[in-house]
Amino acid sequence: MANLKVNEEFDTAMEQLTPETRAHADRFNERYEQLLGNDAFLKGKIEDANTNIERAMAVAQGKSAGYVFNTYSELIAYIAVPANVEKFRLGDQFLIKATDIPDYWWDNTVTTAQTDSAGNVISGKNTSGKIVGALAELEARKIDLSKYDANDAALFNNMSHQYSSARAYDVGDICIHNNDLYKCVTAVEAAETFNASKWNKTSLAALHADQEKKISENNQPPTYTVASSLSALTSGEKLSVAFGKIAKAVSTLISHISTKATSSVLGHVKLSDSTSSTSAASTGVAATPKAVKAAYDLANSNTKKLGTTDISSIGDGTVTGAIAGNKEAIEDINQSLDGCLKSVSDGKKTVASAITAQGVSTAADAEFATMAANIGSVGTNKYSAGRRQGRSDVTSSPNSYGLYTKSQYDSNYSTGQANGSNSAKSNGSKSAIWLIRNNSPASLLCYDGNYFTASGNTVYCKESGSYLIANEGYSLSGNININGSSSWYGDCNVYHGGTTRSLPAGGYITPNISANSSSGSAGIIIVRKA
Repeated sequence: MANLKVNEEFDTAMEQLTPETRAHADRFNERYEQLLGNDAFLKGKIEDANTNIERAMAVAQGKSAGYVFNTYSELIAYIAVPANVEKFRLGDQFLIKATDIPDYWWDNTVTTAQTDSAGNVISGKNTSGKIVGALAELEARKIDLSKYDANDAALFNNMSHQYSSARAYDVGDICIHNNDLYKCVTAVEAAETFNASKWNKTSLAALHADQEKKISENNQPPTYTVASSLSALTSGEKLSVAFGKIAKAVSTLISHISTKATSSVLGHVKLSDSTSSTSAASTGVAATPKAVKAAYDLANSNTKKLGTTDISSIGDGTVTGAIAGNKEAIEDINQSLDGCLKSVSDGKKTVASAITAQGVSTAADAEFATMAANIGSVGTNKYSAGRRQGRSDVTSSPNSYGLYTKSQYDSNYSTGQANGSNSAKSNGSKSAIWLIRNNSPASLLCYDGNYFTASGNTVYCKESGSYLIANEGYSLSGNININGSSSWYGDCNVYHGGTTRSLPAGGYITPNISANSSSGSAGIIIVRKA
C-alpha cells in the first residue's frame, strides 16, 4: 500500500466538514497529508534550532569562539589583519548586530582567495601571507536579541506564556512558572493557583525530543471528546476540540450514508436514469432529471399525436383501427394536399418572376417573407430612381422650375444686397438679415440697430420678446444656434420654414448654415422682432 505524500509546508487552512461531505478516503487522506506536512515542517524548524543550540554550546564550552561586529564592513576590516586571522579556528562565528545582514562562520579548509558579490576579500592570510580560511554564511534565520537579557524571563515568554490562575489547562499544555518551563500531566479543569502535582518541569531539549519522537512515529494518537452537536472548525482552537468536532461530523455522515431515504425518513438516496424501474419508496432510489424529462417527452409526444379526440367509436377503438377504417379518406386528403403544394409552388414562381421584372431579383423558391420584403423594395427603388431624375431635371434647367442659375444669381446679388441693406437700415425693419452665397457660409448683411447689436456673425437682442426666425434657400446644410439651442429650418433642396421664439434681452442668434457647391445654391436668413 502506498504511503501518503508529505509536503514540508505549514498550512493551518483546512476545509470544514459538513453533513453533506462525502465519507471517502481521499477526503481524509488530504487532511492527514496536511497534518503530516505541518509536522515535517516543524521537525525541520526543530532541527535548525537544535543546530543553533549545538553551536551555542560549542561557543560556551570553548570549542569555538564568537566575534561581534556592528557592521559587515567592520568584519571585513578585521579579517584583513593577519594577526587576527592567526587566532581563528574552524567554526568560529562572526555575528553582526544588524538583522538584515547574515552572520558568518570561519571555514579553515579554504586555501584560495575568495571575494563576495561586491568584490570584498572574505578570505584571510596568516602572518606568513598564506591563505588559511574564509568567511562562510551561516544558514540560519537571524533573530534580533539586542533587547533581551540572557536571564530575562521575557525570553521564556517567547516560548510559552506565564501560568495563569484564571484559566483551565489540558494535558500536554506548556506554561512558565517562576522562570521554569512546565508541561501539564493532569488536566486543570477549573481555574486554580499553580499546583505542582499536575505539572512536570521540562526543557526545550525535552520538548524537542518528544516532538521528534512523535514526528518519526508518524502516528500521534489524538485525544478528544466527541462534540455534542455539529459545529464549524475555528482557526486557532485546540486539536482535541477540532478532533471532537470532526468525529461528530464523521459519525453523522456514516449514519446518513447507512440510512436509506423513504417517503417518511430523510436519508441516503441513490439516483437512477431508468425510466422503466419499478422500485418502491423503501429502496431509497430516486429518478434523475434526465429520467423525468425522458418520461415527460414521451408522454408529451403521444399527447400531441393523439390530441383530445374520442376515437372509441371509430373502428375497433384503437388508433390503428381508426386509420385502417378511414384509409381511403386519408388518401384523398393526401392527394388534395399534394395538389395544394403544387399550386402554391407554381404561384410562387409567377410572383417571383413579376418581382424580378420590377428590378428586384427574386428566386422562384424564395420564402414568402423574402418575397414580401422584395415587393416592398420595388416601391423604394422606383421612388429613388424618380427622385434622382427629378433632381437632375432641376439642376440641368432651373429656369424651367422658376429658379435662377448661378450666373443669374451672381448678376443680381450685388444690387439686391445693397438695396436690401439700405432698405433694412432706413426703414427701421426690426430685423437682422444674413445672406448665404454659393459654396460659402451665411454672413451678416444688416440689422436694425434699435433692436439688435452684433459681434461678428452673431446678433444680440436688446429687448426681450418674441422673434420670428426664418430661412429660405437651395442646397443648404447646417443649423441655427438660437440662444444655445441648435435648430434647422431649411432643407438641402428648395425649402423655407420658420419659427417664433421667445428670447430674453441679450439672447443671441448665430447661423451655422452654408450653401453647397452645386449650381444655384444660395439662401437668406431673417430674424424679426414681433
